[in-house]
Amino acid sequence: MKMPNQAHRKLSAEDTAPRTSPVRFCAAFSRFLRSLLVVFSLCAIPAYSHADDKSQDDAAQTPAVVALASSFRTLWPALADAYVKETGNPNPLVSFASSGLLTTQILHGAPFELYLSADEATIDRLALAGKTKQEKYALAKGTLSLAWRGAGAPSLSELGTLMEENKSLKIAIANPRHAPYGIAAMQALDNAGLHPLPNGKLLTAENASQALQYALNGAADAALVPTILVQQFGDANIMVLPIDEASYQRVVHHLTLLQAADKPAVTLSNWLKTPQALTIMQGFGLTAP
Repeated sequence: MKMPNQAHRKLSAEDTAPRTSPVRFCAAFSRFLRSLLVVFSLCAIPAYSHADDKSQDDAAQTPAVVALASSFRTLWPALADAYVKETGNPNPLVSFASSGLLTTQILHGAPFELYLSADEATIDRLALAGKTKQEKYALAKGTLSLAWRGAGAPSLSELGTLMEENKSLKIAIANPRHAPYGIAAMQALDNAGLHPLPNGKLLTAENASQALQYALNGAADAALVPTILVQQFGDANIMVLPIDEASYQRVVHHLTLLQAADKPAVTLSNWLKTPQALTIMQGFGLTAP
């Protein structure tokens, strides 16, 4: 029997293999991928619609989210009302606390857009951490006042004598560890020769607003607080006496936009720098920086 030669066996193997060579297959597959890429690129181009305009309008109407030093608590409603009337923007969402506490919250990711601090150092901390969006801006200067529960508010020097006569008398201040007005209050007490006070005489509040509340509810007989909290105060049971400005370093309020700031926060920040806003602040005892 005649055996097939090697050439015949080789030909038979080629006949049973796929007709498309590896080179031709790779070229075809490459063309297919390029076609898909074109399709995906076209799909990725966003189509314009009126919904985009509506989305931008909605963003413009979103309230600004603001962190406010507690010393602004009494002043803020007047500022917010004027801002809404003049710009037509919604009333900002605000959170009050001591400047130090607000700074800590922002450093840990609190979603504030605009920050009004009672000092410069806290904003410097945020800037170093990359949390701010603009240079700090000196907004206004503030002063201290003594809020006294009862008639005839004493001076600080007279307060020392009263404390010796009345062992239960107490005075409240904001915590100087994280409240700029608390630092100013400690300076005023020191210059009046009242620091350190005897144990139990000094109540340390979380912030300036809480220090005033201690005097209002009777937990303290007096409170050293920002003048802006009591300048337009209407409580007949509380007498207010300005503290000698030479006895402490005046507090300078600063503002800054934070990284999360959107258009409403930018608008509010710009408005707070206007003469209209400064006039309102002056009505509460603040002055131009």
